Amino acid sequence: MESVFQKLSAISVKDKIERKGNLDYLSWANAWAMLKNNYPDAQRIVYECPHTGFNYFNDGRFAWVKVGIVV
Repeated sequence: MESVFQKLSAISVKDKIERKGNLDYLSWANAWAMLKNNYPDAQRIVYECPHTGFNYFNDGRFAWVKVGIVV
């Protein structure tokens, strides 16, 4: 049986690659669409900061979002 990683890593994303400066990347929207096409029951979890209840974390200098994926 093929693992989730094996199945997803075999998918070509060449036509979905975007470029910003010198960096190539796959956007979250494209990655999520590919995942849902292969695993329609996949879910995302956006974690909240326990101290503030906001859907982002902040250390006073930087802010970030923590997301989990369940397949």
